[in-house]
Amino acid sequence: MHPRAVLQVEHNTKGIMLPVVEDHTELPNYNAAHPDLYENKPEDNGLIFYSKELKDVVKYDGYRWISATEKVLRIIRT
Repeated sequence: MHPRAVLQVEHNTKGIMLPVVEDHTELPNYNAAHPDLYENKPEDNGLIFYSKELKDVVKYDGYRWISATEKVLRIIRT
């Protein structure tokens, strides 16, 4: 077991099943009344689901849901 891991799964023929949602309206914090469709909940940062709509894992950053394959360029100014 990795010394910094809380959970480590090792198996050659089985994996982990994430919670599944059909589409974005089933994701936590969905609110059609908000301009970006989601309430900002920083305490939910790190939630992950599998979206059948996107056919991808999505993760919550506290403000929006991001596809796991989405690339975000962050420029750091010094």
